[in-house]
Amino acid sequence: MHKILLLGVLISTLVLSACSSTVDNQSDLANETQVDKQTNVTTEQSVNEANKETKSASETDIDKSYKEGTIKLGSIHYPPYEYSENGQMAGPNIEIVYEAFQRLGIDVEIKEYPWSRVLDMVKTGELDGVIDVFDLYNRREYIIYPEEPIGLTQQRLMSLKSSEITYSGQVESLSNHTIGIVQDYSYGKSFDDSIDAGLVNVEFSQKSADNFTKLFEGRVDLIIDDIAYSMNYLAENGLTNDIKVLHPSISSTYSYLGLSKTKGLFTLREDIDSVLKEMKADGSFYDILNTHGMTYYAQAFESYQLTDPPTQRHFQKPGDGPITISLIDDTPPYVYKENGEYTGLIVDIVKEAFGRIGIEYTMDGIPFNRAINQLMEGTLDVGTDVFLKEERESFLHYPIEYPIAVYPYTIFKLKSTEFNFSGHPEDLIAYRIGFIRGYSLGDYDRYVNDDRFTFVESESPEANMKLLLNGRVDLAIDVQSTGEAVIDALRVNEDIDVVMPPINENTSYITFSKVRNLEKLTREYEAAIESMIQDGTLKLIYKKYDLEVPIRSIIE
Repeated sequence: MHKILLLGVLISTLVLSACSSTVDNQSDLANETQVDKQTNVTTEQSVNEANKETKSASETDIDKSYKEGTIKLGSIHYPPYEYSENGQMAGPNIEIVYEAFQRLGIDVEIKEYPWSRVLDMVKTGELDGVIDVFDLYNRREYIIYPEEPIGLTQQRLMSLKSSEITYSGQVESLSNHTIGIVQDYSYGKSFDDSIDAGLVNVEFSQKSADNFTKLFEGRVDLIIDDIAYSMNYLAENGLTNDIKVLHPSISSTYSYLGLSKTKGLFTLREDIDSVLKEMKADGSFYDILNTHGMTYYAQAFESYQLTDPPTQRHFQKPGDGPITISLIDDTPPYVYKENGEYTGLIVDIVKEAFGRIGIEYTMDGIPFNRAINQLMEGTLDVGTDVFLKEERESFLHYPIEYPIAVYPYTIFKLKSTEFNFSGHPEDLIAYRIGFIRGYSLGDYDRYVNDDRFTFVESESPEANMKLLLNGRVDLAIDVQSTGEAVIDALRVNEDIDVVMPPINENTSYITFSKVRNLEKLTREYEAAIESMIQDGTLKLIYKKYDLEVPIRSIIE
């Protein structure tokens, strides 16, 4: 049995980590553009090749026959988690996987390969899966991730004990130092993004042990690696007293038994989730860790799953078809067509977020009221640009912390029209007011059927503005940014004024059908948006359309 040496620093860091982690626009808005003309379905060609691979795999029914042969998995030499002993793969993660497949009655073969090769073989289907892999968005193109993790990796910076380098938790503070990392390893989303952005200087190695060699030879100033692996390596080589572990940690990240998307092992993913849940519930999962001298790691891992649960996942099974997403036509800059293709803020957000989730989807132009009905019936999965209304919460999941827009509803008038608005609805009584059918005007909805007011419906933002230009209404109400975009498109900026203050503001969301049981997809969407906040992508999308991000955490 390979002897595992977990020293005080591992115990304290893992336990501490576990204890401290907690980690109508109606469109209604333009939504509502009731152009009940036939809307064309646009299947997003940009959804990555992984989706095509998934479809191809399902068509060959590989998934149905996985129990008939031997499942082939790849791993690396990475003690104390997995390592080669007497020509065989061993270690707690290996034993957990063997126990899981034994309970499933499936033969499994585990071999050691270099890490980059393991990933390539999973991508091509030469291997059925990989042990101890992080969930990264680019890997979702070729890996099916279960919900249940098999490990927790805490990445720490290390230097020679004689070094005076300190770490404040700000990556920028490391810009003058060279850091040794392993090719194709992930060090957590934030640090990976810093590497990609060139904020830190890194030197690549093929394996972790090579980085320690470089550190002792003075070829790098710092290295990053998992603390349990590092303490084990240093103890075995009598080097524990020569290394200093810097605080705080770079990341704490779950690892998984990832399965090949090319092989289409969707049912196996469900089976793996079930058996891992069973093993954690009956204690055998943690017993295996304990027998390897990793009691404190086992306790930290178990505790961390309670304080910072793994992301719930929405799984597309063979035959499910793509997720259907509605768009509201002609609501620039949020949704509009350019050269016959949908574009705009909401389109860009959908492409980026759902691309990160790694699922197939289609985007359809659907009149808003029809989309709401389809969401209620369960014939549509996702509705975009939807205001939060109490009656809709019975059939829609709202990612409440992540709105896509806050819309000021504003009055437009011809420059020649004498009109002053004090913010009181009574100021509108003497005027004919244009608005778009199906839009919610917030508190002003109550006045639409009030005999004192004259409201005139139109079919779209452009039609509404043309009523104003043609003198068929005296005032027009629209989302300010949409109205201004229409005015620019019609080239009538010299003819129309925006009247202040706005009549109200409404907050809009991308929403998910409860009838379609999409709570997990909602959680994945939230995680994708959060990652877009962290890496700056969301700000760039809004900046492209000269808009501010409406999410509180960014505003603050």
